[in-house]
Amino acid sequence: IIDGYLKIGKWMLWVYFIITILTMFFVTSAVGVVTAGFMDNLFGISTTVKAMLEPDTFINPALITPVLIIVICGGILFFGKFGFLDSLVKIIGAVLFISTIVAFVMVLNKGPEPRLDNFVAPDVWDWTNIGTFGFIIALMCWMPTALDLSAWNSLWTLERIKQTKYVPKLRETQVDFMIGYGISGFLALCFITLGTYLMFGTGKTLSDKAPVFANQVVTMYTNSMGTWSYFLIAISAFTIMFGTFIAVLDGYSRSLERVIVLLTQHKTKKFTSSKKLF
Repeated sequence: IIDGYLKIGKWMLWVYFIITILTMFFVTSAVGVVTAGFMDNLFGISTTVKAMLEPDTFINPALITPVLIIVICGGILFFGKFGFLDSLVKIIGAVLFISTIVAFVMVLNKGPEPRLDNFVAPDVWDWTNIGTFGFIIALMCWMPTALDLSAWNSLWTLERIKQTKYVPKLRETQVDFMIGYGISGFLALCFITLGTYLMFGTGKTLSDKAPVFANQVVTMYTNSMGTWSYFLIAISAFTIMFGTFIAVLDGYSRSLERVIVLLTQHKTKKFTSSKKLF
């Protein structure tokens, strides 16, 4: 797909390059921090490290988990490469799908949380409310998944071909993409429904601190489904974010590498990859 942008014109590659540069740092850092929060909520790493350190130490315990996440995910991509990533994502995807369906069915069965008596739903189509309308636009770009996914998926398809030595037909590739995109869309509806049933109109607010935010999300689901589900939700939430962070790291690096290769090569007859870049 990125090679197809070049056929439209080099200016299109520059547009994609600029959009990637403007978004990759924000997206990667945001996903990484949230992933670290869910990991900390599940394993209590920062709390353990904080208890082991001296009070006046220069090490910030809150940074331990984010750094650990980056090291683990970077190591998986560097040493395991695509083959390990492909297998890991399949496992993560299965856990995500099953746990989300279980939570979705149970929350639907119980019904929505009680609304506040004085709650008035905001008018999302009010153009004067820039915050709400802007959020809808941002949400549309991420539902059911990121707009970058088509380009990333095309690069992953090429890596899969090199791994299996099998070149799928165009129809097979299209069906594979649509199945994945359709499942993403279905899960997006599940997440929106879960949020609506558990939060909308209840007065609950989420913290802007990743560890607290993670605990609030897990506790919110646990209160609705029962205490038995705590580890199910905690593991599911961490697995979702862990898989997302790996995909974001790999997707952005692959796509950016390909764009740079095409921008620095005058003629490209076939897909090539520069190991000198990443």
